[in-house]
Amino acid sequence: MARTGRPKLKDKLLMPQEVALRLAENFAATDANIAKVLGVELNTLMRWKRDYPEFCQALKDCKDAQDAKVVKCLFERATGYTYECEKVLSTGAKIRTTVTMPPDPTSMIFWLKNRQPEKWREKQELEHIGGPMVAVINEVKK
Repeated sequence: MARTGRPKLKDKLLMPQEVALRLAENFAATDANIAKVLGVELNTLMRWKRDYPEFCQALKDCKDAQDAKVVKCLFERATGYTYECEKVLSTGAKIRTTVTMPPDPTSMIFWLKNRQPEKWREKQELEHIGGPMVAVINEVKK
């Protein structure tokens, strides 16, 4: 007889590590995407995260690993990087060459605005209290 009712985590997976392996293939590991990959509804995934701490931790670890990859790539774009590649010449010969990518200003700005928002945000708040400026304004009003 077929079992009915809510799906259980143990029916879907054997170990939290299996979850991480499945999700490592899925670069956009949002909870909605994870539920889709596992073939369950989002509310079921949320219940599993609440009921199985080791499952919740495996998901966090996977997301942290993906975030770390993005941080590394953003840092490389902001600071510049080099890589080796193989080029094919018109003669058909293959040569290995080193390509240098210069720092990307947009990545620099993004990095700085998020890492040091008090120094790099678009809107700077300046405070001026009394002093000579008040006297100049009063003179202009006369």
